[in-house]
Amino acid sequence: MEPPNATQRRTLARIERRAVAAHERDLLADLRELALIEAACVVAGSNPDGLGSIELQLTGRLLVLRGVAPSACRMPQRADHPLRLVAVGRYDTRWWITLSDGQVSWSVLALRVYLSPNQGGLSVETLVA
Repeated sequence: MEPPNATQRRTLARIERRAVAAHERDLLADLRELALIEAACVVAGSNPDGLGSIELQLTGRLLVLRGVAPSACRMPQRADHPLRLVAVGRYDTRWWITLSDGQVSWSVLALRVYLSPNQGGLSVETLVA
């Protein structure tokens, strides 16, 4: 089998870009839907070392933010009240989310965002109530 020629490589690259863009649009739509209802969330874990990460347990979902600044990894843990996801969006190649405890809001920039169904684990309803 011959390697793809220049035209085939461009076609494959275009298909890949379209697929990634479609996935990012769907993910952004899902996150905005959660922000519209101000979904309750609990910080399930954070790691300020290396490429910092924050794991947020939402109702029925797990939201993982990767590539977060170490100082941002510590902010949500200081909240005195239950947190809510209030806004989300894209800023160039980064994702941003805003969390609020009703009194103070935090905006966090992340390089990557992963949203997956809750596979057991923490229950937001019991931890927030």
